[in-house]
Amino acid sequence: MDAINISLILFCVAINAAAQALIRSAMISIDLSTKNMGVFCSQFFGCLFTPQIIGALTIYVISVLTWMYVLSRVEVSIAYPMMSLSFVATVFLGWYFFDEALTWQKGLGVALICAGVYVLALAKGTA
Repeated sequence: MDAINISLILFCVAINAAAQALIRSAMISIDLSTKNMGVFCSQFFGCLFTPQIIGALTIYVISVLTWMYVLSRVEVSIAYPMMSLSFVATVFLGWYFFDEALTWQKGLGVALICAGVYVLALAKGTA
């Protein structure tokens, strides 16, 4: 796999993680804990039109278009497992932007994901 394909995959990883952070930002800015269904629906559907959600959806469209291009060039059995690196990026975005705890369990999960991606790359001779 060449550097351009790797760069495109990592771009998809990064923007998917960014979209998740934008969605998280939108959702923590509203109170969805109400027991009143009318208030809940109003707040939930109202948040769909916030800049964070619109930004996240825009990013997802860019991601899908980029991903379609990647899959035209890279075997899905290599490309898709690399997308799991977005889980890794999301853990660090949660820690950095939302003060989420970085526990040893999360660290172990991140290490296992990275090791799995590396092993798959080795199996195809791309690492």
